[in-house]
Amino acid sequence: MNGAESLVNTLVDQGVDICFANPGTSEMHFLAALENPRMRSVLCLFEGVATGAADGYSRMAGKPAAVLLHLGPGLGNGLANMHNAKRAKSPMVVIVGGHATYHNRYDAPLQSDIEGIARTMSEWVHTSGHQRDIGRDAARAVQVARSTPGKVVTLVLPADVSWSEGGVVGVRREPAPVLNVDKAVIEAAAATLQAGEKTVLLIGGAAMRERGMLAAKRIAQATGATVLATGSNRSERGAGLPVFSRVAYLGEQAVAQMAGTQNLILAGALISIALNALLFAAIGPAQSWARARSAWARKLDLRDDPLAALPMSTDRKLLSDQVVLVGYGRVGRHIAATLDRAHVHYVVADSNREVVEALRKRGKAAVTGDASDPIVLVQAHITKAAMLVVTTPDPVSSRKMVDIARKLNPGIEAVLRSETEDGATLLRKEKLGEVFVAEEELATSMARHVAGRLTKRTAH
Repeated sequence: MNGAESLVNTLVDQGVDICFANPGTSEMHFLAALENPRMRSVLCLFEGVATGAADGYSRMAGKPAAVLLHLGPGLGNGLANMHNAKRAKSPMVVIVGGHATYHNRYDAPLQSDIEGIARTMSEWVHTSGHQRDIGRDAARAVQVARSTPGKVVTLVLPADVSWSEGGVVGVRREPAPVLNVDKAVIEAAAATLQAGEKTVLLIGGAAMRERGMLAAKRIAQATGATVLATGSNRSERGAGLPVFSRVAYLGEQAVAQMAGTQNLILAGALISIALNALLFAAIGPAQSWARARSAWARKLDLRDDPLAALPMSTDRKLLSDQVVLVGYGRVGRHIAATLDRAHVHYVVADSNREVVEALRKRGKAAVTGDASDPIVLVQAHITKAAMLVVTTPDPVSSRKMVDIARKLNPGIEAVLRSETEDGATLLRKEKLGEVFVAEEELATSMARHVAGRLTKRTAH
């Protein structure tokens, strides 16, 4: 059994039995392995069609679909619908063929940083380095994709790992069980619904399926609550199902829609806390209550990925006046080391699961996910943080993170990184925080060294 065959067998054993493919020569052995009678392969003429089809399939089937793409350029062509899948929380396993490992040093025309490209739209990325590991890696990939909510994961398959004999089928790995909402939270919601005040039940996500929609209808009929809907990756329709009004797209209209509301109960719609700022400005008491109780928000976030939330055993003293450090690359590691020497508490938010796992093993507080997603910042206890430090250089993402952080914690300070003067100018113009430019800081440090050396020489 070669590596490709062990990969396909592992996928079908894990319940992934369809693959939308736009392959190239690097993936020939994987294509041959797809002839497995338990696997259905669908040839697509464009990478965006493959990723879009996998997204749609996973939404309707409720399980992951696989995608096969050719090298970094092929992955790049599929990113748009990987973005849609990521936002929709659709489970998707993206297999990207790579050059043979020994060929990478020759910098072939299609050579690229596949992992770097994948991380922009994937919540787990890994490159298999040996045919005996590909089955284990595939099992881990499907486990992450199947967690709740679903995730886009990318597994890079070098050509020599694919064709080499010695593959081993991975052992099936089940995702962690879905966490239940505390009984006290449910009782508090029931009491609120029965209080006779104007209450809105805001539903989204999985609550937009038949069972959730019928339950919301019964609650509204029994209590007089208004039901509003937010976005969902799949909203069921048909005879006997209620149709709920959606929260208005424009903030001003949403405020009018919510006028007079005294209580807001969320079901599968926690993300609205941070994103619908104008809507929540009309509900001051609810906003203040949510800001002061990030632990409550964490319980309502039903993500079961153990790395997506801090362990309940985390020392609470470490989660007040701490630094939220976004990104643990070269810059982030240097900052963390400096904070450690200064005995300053921090929580790391990084999209690389391996990084977060390694930090957890060292006893560091860390969560995995895209920090431009409000839920990730909530899990990092941004509501109690003293400072947000963003080490990733993308000004658009930085702006979004600061905006979310200030809505949840108006007094927080922000420190941002920019690779270019234009990006720094944009961030400074909007007064988003203290901005550091890589070239500026390098020039300043070099100039300080030169001046110091010459000053000493002159003194002698």
